[in-house]
Amino acid sequence: FGMETYGATQMRGQSEHVVYVSVGGGSRQRFGENKMGKMALAALGMTLVACLVFSAATEERHYAAYNPSVGLAQRKVMAGDLFKMEMQLAAKEVHHKVMNAATKNLSPEVKAVASQLAQAVPTSKLVDCTKKDAYSVLQNAFAGLKVNITAENTTIYARNAKLYTAHVKAKNEWMASESIYITAESTHGSAKEAAEFAKGQYDQLDSTVTAGQTEFNVREPALTAEMDELVAQQPILEQVKTLVSNMAAPSSAKGKVQFLKMLPALKKLANAVVPPRMAKDKVIANKVYALRSSLAETETASTVTKMLVILEDISATMSMRIGHIKKTLGEMETDLSDNRASLIHWETQLVSLSDDKDKAENTMTTAELQRNQLNGVHIVKEEAYNDYHALFVDEADKLAAQLKAIAAISAKIDEAIASCASPPAEDITKEPEAAVVGEAAAAAGR
Repeated sequence: FGMETYGATQMRGQSEHVVYVSVGGGSRQRFGENKMGKMALAALGMTLVACLVFSAATEERHYAAYNPSVGLAQRKVMAGDLFKMEMQLAAKEVHHKVMNAATKNLSPEVKAVASQLAQAVPTSKLVDCTKKDAYSVLQNAFAGLKVNITAENTTIYARNAKLYTAHVKAKNEWMASESIYITAESTHGSAKEAAEFAKGQYDQLDSTVTAGQTEFNVREPALTAEMDELVAQQPILEQVKTLVSNMAAPSSAKGKVQFLKMLPALKKLANAVVPPRMAKDKVIANKVYALRSSLAETETASTVTKMLVILEDISATMSMRIGHIKKTLGEMETDLSDNRASLIHWETQLVSLSDDKDKAENTMTTAELQRNQLNGVHIVKEEAYNDYHALFVDEADKLAAQLKAIAAISAKIDEAIASCASPPAEDITKEPEAAVVGEAAAAAGR
C-alpha cells in the first residue's frame, strides 16, 4: 500500500472494507477530504433531503375525528396495561429476591436447580429426580426462610400494634385531661365572677356605710340640739297656755283687773319662749315673733283668744318637728345599722368566695399543667406511631409478597419431591408376554 492513502468505512455487523477514490493527481485521498469530494457529499445530502420532503408532502393521510370518550377509554386501557406490567415486574423482582435470599449460602449446583424450578413452565416438565438431594436442600432452605420472614412479619405487626396502643392510650389520657381542664376552667370562671360580684357588693356597701356615717356624724348633733331646744320650750309653752287660759276665763270687771295684773307675768313668760336657734326652718320662729307682737299690740283681754290660737299652733308645730327629728335620726341609725350588717355579710362572703376562687385557680393551673404534659406525651406517641406505621405498611406488603413467593416456589419444590418419591407406573400390557416367555422356557427345560 506504500504511500498511497485511502478511506475506510466500517458498518455495524460488517467486516471492514476499503473504498479507493482517485481525484486529479496520481496520489489517492480519502473520499471527502478534498474540495471536490466535499461538494459531491453536499449535493448528495441535499438530494436525499429533497426526496424525503417530497415523499412526506405527497403521502396520503387519513385523519379521524377526535372522540373524547374513545381517548379516555384508550388511556384507561393503557393505564390498566401499565399497572399489570408493573405488578408482573414487581412479582418477578420479589421472586428474584426470595430466590437469592434462600439460596445465598447454597452450592452453585443447588442454585442452578432452584433457577430451573423457578421457570414459568409446568413442574412436571422440570423435574429431574437425579436432583432429589438438591430438592431436599431447597425445601429446607425455603422452609427456614419462611420461618424467618414469618417471625419478622410477626415482629413488625407486634411493634406496630404496641405503638398504636401507646398512641391511643396517650391520646385518651390527653383528651381526659383536656376535659378536666375545661371543667376546672369553667369552675374557676364561675368562682371568679362570684368573687368579683361579692367585691362589688362589699365596695358599694362600704361606700354607703362610710357616706351614711359621715352624714349621721354631721346631721345628728344639729338635729339633737334642735330637738333638745324644742323639748326645753315645751314646759314654758304649757305655762303660757295655762296663764292665758286663766286670763281669758273671767268676763267681769274684777276679771279684767285680774287680767291686767297678770299681764306682766304673761309677757315675761312669752319672752321666755325663744325662737329655735338650731332649726333651719323659720316657721316656729315666725310664730313666736307673732306671739310677742300680739302681746305688744294691746294689753286688753281681746287678744287672749288670738294668743291661745298662736300658742296652740306653736306647740303643735314644735311637737311635730320633734317627732320628725326623732324619725329622721331613727331612720338614719336604722339604715346605718342595716348597711353595716350587710357590709359584714358581704365581707364574709368576699373572703369565702375569694378563697374558692383561689382554690379553683390552683386546680385549673394544675389541670393545665397536666394537660400540657399529657399533650406532649400524646404528640410524641402519635409521631412515633405515624412514622413507624408509614414504614410498616410498605414492609408488611413486602413481607406478604415474599411469603406468597415462598409459598409458590415451595409448592413447586414439594411437587418435585413428591413426584420423585412415587414409584414409576408399570406397563401391565407386557405382563402376559412375559408370562408366556416364562412358560416357554420352563417347557424347554423339561
